[in-house]
Amino acid sequence: SCRQVIIDERGAEKLIKTWHWKDGVVGKQITCTGHDENIFTICGVSKNIRWGAAVETGDDGMNEFPDLYFYSVKPAYYMLVKFNKLKDESLSELQSKVQAMYPNNKVIVKNYASELANQYASQLNFRNGILVAGIVTMIIALFGLVGYTSDEVNRRRKEIAIRKVNGAKVKDILRIFLKNIMKIALPCIIVGDIGAWLIARQWLMSFSEKITLTPLLFICVTILLLVIIALSVIINCYKVANSNPVKYLKDE
Repeated sequence: SCRQVIIDERGAEKLIKTWHWKDGVVGKQITCTGHDENIFTICGVSKNIRWGAAVETGDDGMNEFPDLYFYSVKPAYYMLVKFNKLKDESLSELQSKVQAMYPNNKVIVKNYASELANQYASQLNFRNGILVAGIVTMIIALFGLVGYTSDEVNRRRKEIAIRKVNGAKVKDILRIFLKNIMKIALPCIIVGDIGAWLIARQWLMSFSEKITLTPLLFICVTILLLVIIALSVIINCYKVANSNPVKYLKDE
């Protein structure tokens, strides 16, 4: 008689698509190599369960095959213990008690949260590195923007004074500088958004389960950067734009 197995939903969909089964997979027989009896009868379908990390290593090809669950008469070699409140001494206390229950076996106690975090350590390091590099780059760019704005204000302060004499208001002066800066900043930010989208999409390719890159995220970042740039320009130009024009025209 054939042994029975349970298959996950992803594998069931692949089998139905491959063999064109109209009445589902339950009751069908499949072949699974690597077992003494390699013919099995599917007795049920389970929900998809993630085994291990969601990062695709690309060397085991496990994502190409469905997950099968076999009945085994042997007991599991691990136990799951849930704490109401995990303390520092909880794991060592648990290991002592379990070791006393199985004195002839070596007991190893692991923290599930720590094990899960270790699986994504390289991804988190990459994320943190990109984040730090982005913040440093933005700070350097803001320093450059402040220097550029200060130079432009000093170079055009007599022009600003003449405009004020002819009736220009502070907001009109600020609008001139903002318009000139935004002509440069907006295309650069759009190019940066495109580059970030390409890098993020390539990074997501290393995961077997992916999120959707929504344009709203890049739009919000673009607006935030434009606001930061605008505030930097306004703060740097306001003093000259609000000053007495006679101060800059007295040498003429």
